[in-house]
Amino acid sequence: MDINRNIKWNMKPSVHGIGARHVQVGLIFCLIIVMYSINMAPPISIVAMTTPGTSPNPNIPSFPYWNDQSLILISFYWGFAPTQLLGGPLARKYGYKWFMIASILIASSISLAIPSIVTKFGSQAFMGCLILQGLCLGTIVPMFSDFISKWAPVDERTTLGTFIFASKTLGTVFATETAGLLSSSWLGWPSQFYLYGSMGLIWCFFMGIFGSSSPDQHKSISQAELEFINRGKNFTKKKVPWTHIWWSWPTWAAWIAQVCVMWTVRLGTTEFPTYINRVLGFNVSTGSTFLASTYLVAYMVTFLYSGISQYMIVNGYLSTGTCRKICNSLASWGGSLLLILIATFPSNDYLGLFLIFLFFICIDASYSGFNINYNDLTPNYAGILLGVGGVAATVVSFAPTTLVQFMVTDQTQASQWAHPFWLAAIITSLGNIIFVWKGEGEVQDWDDLGHEGTLPKGPIYFTLCFL
Repeated sequence: MDINRNIKWNMKPSVHGIGARHVQVGLIFCLIIVMYSINMAPPISIVAMTTPGTSPNPNIPSFPYWNDQSLILISFYWGFAPTQLLGGPLARKYGYKWFMIASILIASSISLAIPSIVTKFGSQAFMGCLILQGLCLGTIVPMFSDFISKWAPVDERTTLGTFIFASKTLGTVFATETAGLLSSSWLGWPSQFYLYGSMGLIWCFFMGIFGSSSPDQHKSISQAELEFINRGKNFTKKKVPWTHIWWSWPTWAAWIAQVCVMWTVRLGTTEFPTYINRVLGFNVSTGSTFLASTYLVAYMVTFLYSGISQYMIVNGYLSTGTCRKICNSLASWGGSLLLILIATFPSNDYLGLFLIFLFFICIDASYSGFNINYNDLTPNYAGILLGVGGVAATVVSFAPTTLVQFMVTDQTQASQWAHPFWLAAIITSLGNIIFVWKGEGEVQDWDDLGHEGTLPKGPIYFTLCFL
């Protein structure tokens, strides 16, 4: 049964103004800004670190002899990928608050130390620092789903969930703009590590005072808001029903959608800057400003997607599953179509920019698609499902950037760029077909372990049938 469809606006308790849940959402919003600032600092700073004279300050060190820049840029993800499996179980068993604080405290302290460490010990020490930061921050990512399950009322799940997940885009915008400005200033590239590290320590202070792992543990939440948040939920701390999860088609549909969408997202975020410069002919400054503005507009449009979706769900016009499929289809099929158009019309520079702009507008609809779908399927185990999908998506997302190195041997040739664009469009479209076919929006029977049910006939079942 889809609990969301049975809740109407007139059933809300009298909860007005800013509540405890909004304070918690604000804390997680700031956390994501800090996380993605720390994450985005190396890709931006590496240019300044390896280019003498980027800063007018002659005392800022540079390392033009480094020849392992590509390894540096992916080293963060060596730590980031595996620890996503830990975040969900830890948050579910012990609560997320102190794990988040500890992770950000360590990652921020490393950021503050990076300038000194790099200057003394070189690029390999830099990679070691980034691996440690990845280990810390990877643990946090699945905890966002646990946070949404605990703090978002059922009829606010789409809007609050989208606000949380889409904050990644705003964090990227903030990091891109500030890192570029700081690297070229008198303070030089070390200042961005000092800034983001300090932001993290400040966040830890406020999270320690005002944060709470669940509404039930919050010291000052009103009874009306507590009842509003917990209505229609049934949390349990029993064993994770792994057998049911692995045999569940809706779970696999969400995982496949996540992996396929992230393939296209990684291709766009990492390769479009080069495409804009080498094929469309815009300089680096213009391209950076355009992309930052595009990310910001795309972030704001996500609230249009989530607002319309939540309105349709709460008022019973569409089921939760249908809304998730529509949003994910806009992201996957819309984004794929735009990639094909970008590959088809490479000679028109301003049309190319407009198509890239539309691409990011479409792709961010996925925040109201597969991203929030884990909370629909299983409020109890959403963080665990997101962690598994996150590991797979992180590992697979190395593929598009690696393939570009082989497919695009001359970055000025638009015809060569068409190959990775078409490949991404096909992969993402196929992934969404599975999501539309087998995805659901209802809470699964196995979410409540008091009801064992029967094993769903998921992809593993059909694979075994052919053995």
